[in-house]
Amino acid sequence: MALSKEIQKMRYDHIEKVRKNSIELIREKRLEIIKEEYKNQDEKIEENEKMISFEKQMNDIIKKEQYNIDKLKRRQKNEIESEIENKVKNEIIRVKNDIKEQMIKERDEKIKVELKKKAKIEEQKRKEKEIKRQNELMKKKKRTTNKK
Repeated sequence: MALSKEIQKMRYDHIEKVRKNSIELIREKRLEIIKEEYKNQDEKIEENEKMISFEKQMNDIIKKEQYNIDKLKRRQKNEIESEIENKVKNEIIRVKNDIKEQMIKERDEKIKVELKKKAKIEEQKRKEKEIKRQNELMKKKKRTTNKK
């Protein structure tokens, strides 16, 4: 029976040794899996941080571009408004000049008409004087011819 206890003890020790080895292997495998998971998580965290950094950079670039676009739009708007104001001012000046020119033409026409009237009146007066002078000359001739 002693042999049987020794065999049982050996058997128990062997099974215990196999069990402890299995437990140790399982613990090592578990640790490997946990380490791998942490490593994967770290990689994911790094990847996420990189993505967040990239997204932040893209957002910054987009904001800068939007600011530049808005700035360009404001400048173009101001340039267009200024150009329109200048065109309106120039058109107003042109219209005023056209009105002045028309008024000058009308005034010149009135002056021409007045000068023509005065010239006609002068011509008429001159003709009347000439006719009067000729009448007087004829009267003198008649008198001189009548006296003879």
